[in-house]
Amino acid sequence: MPWIIVDDFNELLRSHEKRGILGHPSYLSNQFQQVWLDLYLQDLGYVGTQFTWEKWRGTDRWVEEWLDRAVASRSWISWFGAAKIYHISHTSSDHIPIFLDLRKFVPKVQTKNFKFQNHWSYEEECGRLV
Repeated sequence: MPWIIVDDFNELLRSHEKRGILGHPSYLSNQFQQVWLDLYLQDLGYVGTQFTWEKWRGTDRWVEEWLDRAVASRSWISWFGAAKIYHISHTSSDHIPIFLDLRKFVPKVQTKNFKFQNHWSYEEECGRLV
């Protein structure tokens, strides 16, 4: 079943997803990484700024992190592979808005041309059905 989650996961996958006063030890991300592996999660990436959360801007304690993201199942990506995630600039919240753009989605429609098979005409029911 195709599914997607766009949310504040409140956790980092890798240490480079944080910038600021204190680093992020890799052992803190191990369980989160394991969940991704167990569920075969695929990150959809983003367009815009990397960091989606910040605190203490303008001070020597300023910190930024990539906490909000979009993840999906492989089947969702096969249906909506052209979808884009946008990290939108903001001014009033500590989290930035995330926009999921499906406008480029074109459903995969499989059409099969009907082809009459000559041997069908030898079937007793063919004349009645056709």
